[in-house]
Amino acid sequence: MDQQGALQNLFLQLAQGQIDLQNSLQALANAQQGLPPLAPPAPPPAAPAAKKIVTEPGNYDGSPQSFRVWWSKMKLWVLMNQRSGLLTRNSEIMVAVLSRFEGPKAGHWAQAKLDHYMAPGVDYPTWDELQAKITGYFVPGNNADWAKSQLLKLRQCKWLLALITDSHTLNEHYLCYIEGR
Repeated sequence: MDQQGALQNLFLQLAQGQIDLQNSLQALANAQQGLPPLAPPAPPPAAPAAKKIVTEPGNYDGSPQSFRVWWSKMKLWVLMNQRSGLLTRNSEIMVAVLSRFEGPKAGHWAQAKLDHYMAPGVDYPTWDELQAKITGYFVPGNNADWAKSQLLKLRQCKWLLALITDSHTLNEHYLCYIEGR
């Protein structure tokens, strides 16, 4: 058999295979006509929507003036999410809280804490321990130190604070001086 005859034989086999395939598909279509149409597949079950118990406290920008308000909102947010079962592990709480710190002071402090606690072999702090660390770092040590730092920021009071500090005047005396009594 020559090459042309071999190609013609192959062509006839392919044509017969195509006819056999068409006949099989027609038989399958005829068999399915008596059956009801297939229902589309059911969609996968949707994940339960997260419940919002209280609004998110937002991010803390690092300013001492906004800390107390933000911290109250954050503690309430964590408490409600713990009770609803959204925050159950110490690691979840720590990441949820520390990821909301921004700015040069607060952001760096939070990043250092995250790096420390995510190191192998280090246990995550409990919520109570984390609260103590945060308040210990961001709440002023005492109100007198905070007030003194605020007075230093005011340009017109720098000379008065320097005068009071240098003369070792008692607190009630310089308060009278500030109030103009």
